[in-house]
Amino acid sequence: MDNYEDTFQKATITFEGVKIAMRQDKNGYILTLAVHPSDVPESLLRDWVGSRYQVAMVLLNDQDEPVIPQEKSDGEKAVMKAGLLCREREFQDFVMDRFDVPEWEREGFDETQCAERLRDYCAIKSRSELKTNEHARIVFNGLLNEFNSWNV
Repeated sequence: MDNYEDTFQKATITFEGVKIAMRQDKNGYILTLAVHPSDVPESLLRDWVGSRYQVAMVLLNDQDEPVIPQEKSDGEKAVMKAGLLCREREFQDFVMDRFDVPEWEREGFDETQCAERLRDYCAIKSRSELKTNEHARIVFNGLLNEFNSWNV
């Protein structure tokens, strides 16, 4: 059975949009995005008007890198960083080296296995615990420093 993160990832559609307007009515705020025609997911076009979505948005800088809003806490930044790093091949390679992952396991090593090693190392059940678990965040930041040294 899939866990919540797996189900959420399988159900996610992604596209880039540009904010062009925002207004308010009696129901709340109305955000208008411009989406390039080749970026519009087909499933979005087929869904009925009034369909509900869980929305996550990431502000991008000119280099297409995520911009972390200043008001994010250290814990929120750590959760976001852990999620992004586990998707990166370079960090996965570092984790395999750092934790002596055997050769037979390296070929299929991906985000899921990387996140599992990270959670074990930080002694947490979910990366979201980095938001509130200061000790785990200290351990994670130490690992991040090792990665930055390894990556040079």
